[in-house]
Amino acid sequence: MKGTKINLCEDAFHAVIILITFALLGTQNMVHYPFALMSAIGLWLIIKEPSVIYDKGSRNFFCVFALVWSPMLLSLLGASDLASASKTTFSYIHFLFGGYYVYWASCREKTYRLVGLGVFSLVLFALSDALIQFIFAIDLFGFPYDGAVLKGLFYPKERLGLFLAVLSPLALYGVFKRQYKSVYSVLILSMIVLILLLCVKRSAWIMFGLSMLGFSYLIWINHRSTKKFMAMGFGILIAFTLSLVAVMYTPTYHTKVTLSSSFSSGDLQKIDIASNYRLSLWRTGTRIFLSEPINGIGARGYRHIYAEHADPNDFWLRDGRTGQNHPHLQLLEIAAETGVVGLIGFFLIYLFFLREIIREANISMKAIWILAVLVAWFPLNTHLAFYGSYWASFVWLLIPLALAQPSAELSRKKVPI
Repeated sequence: MKGTKINLCEDAFHAVIILITFALLGTQNMVHYPFALMSAIGLWLIIKEPSVIYDKGSRNFFCVFALVWSPMLLSLLGASDLASASKTTFSYIHFLFGGYYVYWASCREKTYRLVGLGVFSLVLFALSDALIQFIFAIDLFGFPYDGAVLKGLFYPKERLGLFLAVLSPLALYGVFKRQYKSVYSVLILSMIVLILLLCVKRSAWIMFGLSMLGFSYLIWINHRSTKKFMAMGFGILIAFTLSLVAVMYTPTYHTKVTLSSSFSSGDLQKIDIASNYRLSLWRTGTRIFLSEPINGIGARGYRHIYAEHADPNDFWLRDGRTGQNHPHLQLLEIAAETGVVGLIGFFLIYLFFLREIIREANISMKAIWILAVLVAWFPLNTHLAFYGSYWASFVWLLIPLALAQPSAELSRKKVPI
């Protein structure tokens, strides 16, 4: 009995650290502190028990990291700003140790379940907080709603929609797995869709569509769940219709939809405006890629040489602006900053996770985390920087959870605290 209590405390200890890291993604910079702690523990674990890195899951994790980091290292040979690229590249190593700690801890079955339940609770809390902000114009933390873009606990950043889009399958899985009545599924779906629409972020809408497509696939291949699939599909339709009606009169939403219709016009100038001048960023990014196509210009180097490759009348150079931090297209960012080498590494990773979700062939917690990785790293994402420390912090929490093997021998080892 005493040993069981100790093990439970260890499980809770590690779950709390991981969940605090997830929760602090709602802040601008504080997420880096718990990640630094996890990195220190992860490094200590490798030094203390180097043999555990040879199990299958650990090998996969290290290979995934190597496919991202090796091109970053190689890109230093042609870096546009060597000091900045070196800082980004070598500081990125802490994701290896922090991510390994998450993987190692999540190979304990109870820790894995606690993390899943905890993130599920965080998603529901973020939804509730955003709904309160929408209704009362102020959320539980005192953050205001400006009537334009709903930001929730991520205020003043417009990141709420991105995280809900990636983690929405986890919320639906929590309802689905526990076989709650369909009314709860419709309620949660309605909240997710409503909040996503009010976030007025097209990149989040696309990611949510991918999440729902992946989640539908997971339910469909589970032959015992056909009725649940149909019920949930009907719930999605109801939720979308009701939520769309609720926000149709929101001025910002109406403007965004009107602008989006310009994509079908064929007019490049209108498309550039409708995409928030993304076309200018992509054109410049393509030129940067062609200048160093093999190994790129160094991680986070796009911002340093934007002006050199942009058109003279570029929107992002007007009125004293100096360009943009990244091209707002994940595939182009990888191509420009780590070249063809980086693209090859990325596609190998993506194909690996696609294979894993097909192999899983079931609706499970592991499959949900794999789906989250696939959505967060979808090649055509247009949101935050791929090599940026903030989005990387999020993804390197997801990857080890997607690779964790709670039933492996590693999970039965004592966890040093």
